Amino acid sequence: MAKLSLPLLLLVLLIVFTTSFSCPQHQKEALLHFKVSLINATSSFPSAKEDVLLLFESWNSSPDCCDWYRVYCDYQFGSRNVIALNLGDNVSLEPAVLASTILTPLFHIRSLEKLDLSLCGIQGELPGDGIANLTKLINLDLSCNDFSGSIPSQIFNLRYLQNLDVSYNSFSGNIPNEIGNKTELQGLSLQHNNFFGKIPSSILNLKRLETLDLSSNSLSMEIPIDIGNLSNMIILIFRNNVLTGTILSSIWKLPKLEVLDLENNLFIGEIPFWLFNITRLVSLFLGGNNLIWNTKAKIVQSLR
Repeated sequence: MAKLSLPLLLLVLLIVFTTSFSCPQHQKEALLHFKVSLINATSSFPSAKEDVLLLFESWNSSPDCCDWYRVYCDYQFGSRNVIALNLGDNVSLEPAVLASTILTPLFHIRSLEKLDLSLCGIQGELPGDGIANLTKLINLDLSCNDFSGSIPSQIFNLRYLQNLDVSYNSFSGNIPNEIGNKTELQGLSLQHNNFFGKIPSSILNLKRLETLDLSSNSLSMEIPIDIGNLSNMIILIFRNNVLTGTILSSIWKLPKLEVLDLENNLFIGEIPFWLFNITRLVSLFLGGNNLIWNTKAKIVQSLR
């Protein structure tokens, strides 16, 4: 077998090295397709288009999409897959209105672990079949859009999902019982949507949950009685609903609780004195209910 000359060998190695340490071509093409779709969709809205062009300025024909702004890759040897896209952070596409189908190219990037789509301009139903492709997702942020309909059931099949934020949308219906399947969840924000009905008891399966924000919906009936079993809870927010019942004594069992917000509901009964004995509690909001101030609680509070 003929030996390669040194210059030729170096050229071959350079080609191999460059190919191995660039993002996959199909992922690059998917990102470029998404960029073009955004530019076309905002073409009639100069301010929105300017934001798009600025945000995606580095998304061009350069070989490696891992160098593009807000694109993050896996840098382990032999792998340059795109694992995170941060397309939010107060980037607004308003007044442009984008159909949710614009997301289709992104659903081909199956290596994604984090996807931030808080773009403030996407409307319509979230494509469940597309989300189902992203089986490695850990963090999903869909906030500040206008997604409507129910939350796709496919989200509840994402086995690694730890943080789900669908706040400030137009999702509606009951909170699905399937939410209890997401036992890895640490953060769940459903605030400012159109959910109604009761808080499903299956939510008590989320033993790792640290933040639960269900505020500003139309949730009714009582909080699940064993909410205190979610022992990792730090932030618990139910404000601006039509929840009923009393302040559950099981809340006292939340040793890490720092924020409890029950404001503007239909809670009744006395404000229990033990609330002021929750060691880490720093923020407590109870206004806008039918609660009675307990004299014993007043004494405890004055001693704090």
